[in-house]
Amino acid sequence: MIDVPVLLVQTANASDGRKQQLDQLTAYLDESDVVWERMDAPDEPIAQTLQRVSQHLETLFADVPASTIEEPEGATMSDEV
Repeated sequence: MIDVPVLLVQTANASDGRKQQLDQLTAYLDESDVVWERMDAPDEPIAQTLQRVSQHLETLFADVPASTIEEPEGATMSDEV
């Protein structure tokens, strides 16, 4: 388990209904004491949004010491792809 905030991404072209769902989800997360971050992506191709998210996650995980990462019981790390 890695202790970092849940990352929620809202795209500029999301429908009003989708925006309301995100607002409801963030309210639920707040009530449940779940730490979260919100990223507002501009109107851009999905590939650029994913790149933006990837860069953000890279920054977030760079601050997590490897010694704090716990492997789930029974899981094994493999170099095979």
